[in-house]
Amino acid sequence: MPGLCRLVGESGVRIDWAVLLSDLTAWETRRSQIANRWKEAFYLHSPPPGASPSTPPAPDTPAEDPTA
Repeated sequence: MPGLCRLVGESGVRIDWAVLLSDLTAWETRRSQIANRWKEAFYLHSPPPGASPSTPPAPDTPAEDPTA
């Protein structure tokens, strides 16, 4: 679990530690509901198969002054 959390964190995704702790403590009694919620969240935020990874937007740069 620590390695997975580190990998997710390095990808820029924020981990909601309170929700993760709640899900892990309820795993034995609500496994199917939690797994379904995780799957839905994963597929809602994943690019479609075969899609190229998105490139981050360019940082805002001041426009050049044409009179300079």
